[in-house]
Amino acid sequence: MALSLDDAVSLHRLACKYNVSSLRRGLSEHMTQSLAWDWPMELVASWLEYAVQMGEAWLRDRCVEALALNLRELLDSGDFASLSPDLLLALLPRSDLVLDSELQLLTAVETWIQTNDPDGLTAESVLRAVRYAMIPPQELFRLQSQSSVLSRYQASVRDLLFLSFQFHSGSALTMSRFLDLNCSLFLPRVYLSAEWGGAWSLAGPIREERHTSITTLLGPSGSDRSRRVLWNLVLSPRWRPLQSGSAGPDAQSVLGPRVTVSPATAGPDMAGIHFQKSLLVVTGGNSRLCSFHLSSAESPDCLRTQDLLQDTLRLHLVLRPSYHRLD
Repeated sequence: MALSLDDAVSLHRLACKYNVSSLRRGLSEHMTQSLAWDWPMELVASWLEYAVQMGEAWLRDRCVEALALNLRELLDSGDFASLSPDLLLALLPRSDLVLDSELQLLTAVETWIQTNDPDGLTAESVLRAVRYAMIPPQELFRLQSQSSVLSRYQASVRDLLFLSFQFHSGSALTMSRFLDLNCSLFLPRVYLSAEWGGAWSLAGPIREERHTSITTLLGPSGSDRSRRVLWNLVLSPRWRPLQSGSAGPDAQSVLGPRVTVSPATAGPDMAGIHFQKSLLVVTGGNSRLCSFHLSSAESPDCLRTQDLLQDTLRLHLVLRPSYHRLD
């Protein structure tokens, strides 16, 4: 059956009304797959409204995930200002938002407030979802004096700004004795600016290991933003670890593909800092995001063997540092 995406909601509504389970299931799968590669704002907005109305949690969650994955494009298009308050408040708490920087998000939030003139409670909730500690302190000082929105709602976010300046004022490991650094205010999102990671474009089918390196900041606090870590990246199309106590070709099992990320140097500066890898995979027009801990034994679920057969495979690796106390 030829199906226009514009007709998907109407057909799904009819399938639910007349209990045509096979059509409902097929449409659900089709809509879920479509959101992986085709997400015009009006499509996602209408599908999200339908999902909330019908109580279709799977569709609501997938729409929000699609917007989170494509948030940078949404910000660049100017459609961010047209988001409903409910959708905006569903997006902002997420740590998997893909964008250039937290400052970019704050700028968009200010524009949203100026455009929509929401009630005070909504404006306060939106502004309190911004992770001010991820913005360099010099930018925070500038915003305090120049932002009309922050001036208007300063009382609502004063405590968050104070905690952020505390976070930037000294060593993060020292601050961890006084601040709960595991709360969302101090956790990075998926920032695509160069200081957080790097892009890797690979041409031609990949049949052997590929190597590259990137440099990232040590951490988001004021004391660590000037420090850098060099990372070595290896993309393996397949991995064959030897099984303990066995020998010969039958003793090898095939896993993969695998991305290995390791620091070129390690030292006391990295003590108390945990890094999470977030890998954005782009094949054709399709983007996927997966996050996993920094372990050489892990293989990201979103990297698939068929990805390596594409004419061009684009990866963007983001290293997200978080601080933990040393007891």
